[in-house]
Amino acid sequence: MGWDPSDGVRVPDEYGGGYMAYPEVTHMLHCVSFLRKSTWPDYYNRKTKASIEWDDTERTIRLHKDHCAELLRQAITCKADVTLMTYNKVKNYPKPLPDFSTRHKCRNFPSVLDWIRSRAIPVEPPEYDFPYLPETKEYSKPPQPDVWSKMHPDTEMSHGRPVAY
Repeated sequence: MGWDPSDGVRVPDEYGGGYMAYPEVTHMLHCVSFLRKSTWPDYYNRKTKASIEWDDTERTIRLHKDHCAELLRQAITCKADVTLMTYNKVKNYPKPLPDFSTRHKCRNFPSVLDWIRSRAIPVEPPEYDFPYLPETKEYSKPPQPDVWSKMHPDTEMSHGRPVAY
């Protein structure tokens, strides 16, 4: 994972135990959806209330977009899909046209979702008073380097993450 999971939030046994976490794929899909919505500002905005994400300040929305673009850039370069995309000659088209219908070996996404659901916290935790265990590490700043460092450039960093105190 790149960091010590014991630094994360432990879930009390009455809520299922373990550590609070979720697969990155759900975050990536959120970012794709968020960026897609940002291309339709006449529909997704503060006035229409079509999505709660647009209730934030303009600066926060801009940082959210930057965060999502960076997250997806990292995922794409990390996976580095080397599937070849060929070109076709198309009548009355002046140059070769890329064939975007490439074939990929994919995971069974419904099975991934089933796996995620099978490991979810079985009940909703309290909305504002999450029952943190006493040994839970507390950070003075959120450990989100791409967003946090833009908002707070003087933050002390270690291994790409804000230092916990």
